[in-house]
Amino acid sequence: MNARTAIGNDFIKHDSLYGSIFDDFNHIFNYMSDNNLPVRRNPDQGTNEYGTKLLNLCRSTGLRIVNGRHKDGTANDFTFCGSRGMSVVDYLIVPFDYYHIVEQFIVSNFTSFSDHAPLHIRLQCKTLSYTHEQQNRNVSSSTFDSFRWNDDLKEQCYESLILNSGLLSQIVFCDAKKSQDGIDNYIETFTTQLTDIVALFFRISSNKSIDSRAQRTSRKFVCKTTDKSWFNCECRRLRHVYLSALNMFNKNKIAENHQRLISTKRQYKVFENKLKRQYKRQEGDMLEHLRKSDPKKFYRMFQKKRANNTEVPLSSFFEHFKEVSSNTPIVNDTQSIQDTTYEELDRDYKPSKSMQRKTTGMYLASFKIKTTQAMYNNQEEEDIFKTLRIIKHLTCTPRILAFNYQRGRGDR
Repeated sequence: MNARTAIGNDFIKHDSLYGSIFDDFNHIFNYMSDNNLPVRRNPDQGTNEYGTKLLNLCRSTGLRIVNGRHKDGTANDFTFCGSRGMSVVDYLIVPFDYYHIVEQFIVSNFTSFSDHAPLHIRLQCKTLSYTHEQQNRNVSSSTFDSFRWNDDLKEQCYESLILNSGLLSQIVFCDAKKSQDGIDNYIETFTTQLTDIVALFFRISSNKSIDSRAQRTSRKFVCKTTDKSWFNCECRRLRHVYLSALNMFNKNKIAENHQRLISTKRQYKVFENKLKRQYKRQEGDMLEHLRKSDPKKFYRMFQKKRANNTEVPLSSFFEHFKEVSSNTPIVNDTQSIQDTTYEELDRDYKPSKSMQRKTTGMYLASFKIKTTQAMYNNQEEEDIFKTLRIIKHLTCTPRILAFNYQRGRGDR
């Protein structure tokens, strides 16, 4: 939120009522005055509008800023380091009633991952106290059950719940003691009974709990990563200089170290971005050349790897088409198939007199044309006889000619 608060008060000063007024109105509402806290030690003396809003929020809601107030003094440090300077803009804010549970609050050193320093917080919470015998018994004999849902046993589990519904109803409608222990016992009884019913169907195994502290090993695994192809020796040297300046600044946060840190960081980032741009340009040129020279290899690089497994198994296909083929009757008699029988095509065709005249005219016209051409070229005699044979065949089979005529080809 970039709120700079300097050492402004996050509580209301002199917030107390006069004794007689407090006695007269205290029975109407419970008024709690702000308790004065120690003055915050803030190395950032600048303020802005967001800081004023944050202080007003703290005064109106009862929240308190922990930065600069911790007893160890390790919370009094800058949380942001930018090119324009250092400031405190990261806060730990808690209600006043929970201020005492903050056992440790440290503003950690800056890292190369962010301009903001990480905040280390440790809280003091209440834990259950066990005797030595109880602790050993809990660690050695404590078990937990593993369950896994099985859809095939869903109906059986439902019937079992119906059969035991009377027992569950007695637990639900019983009068529980109006206390924390009574509610805890009530919930534990109901959970135990419900678990006993369901465990018969979905329990897998019973595993012993493992103490994580006893099984923890001191071995550390270091994950080694290789540098990017564009990360050369010069970039590695600038990064080493930048990290050295960062360590020096964390040890002593003075203006000189801050300027050196900003300068080395800028040099490293500028050179790194330059190498990235060159690498991306080279990769783009390579892809452009590959697209023109070898398109198959180019598009193969962008194909997504898809699984060949289908959601529908092969057996389902087989059963489906088996059922379809078994329900479809096979008919051998063509007369029973009404959709594919056409009487006008199957009956004997007798051409009319006009059709006979047109057929004869076509025969004579073709003969006249061929004989006229034969007078000028004797080599076409063979073509004439072929044409005559074709026309004779057509006249002998008028059904084909009549069919073509019905489709609009009779005049051609």
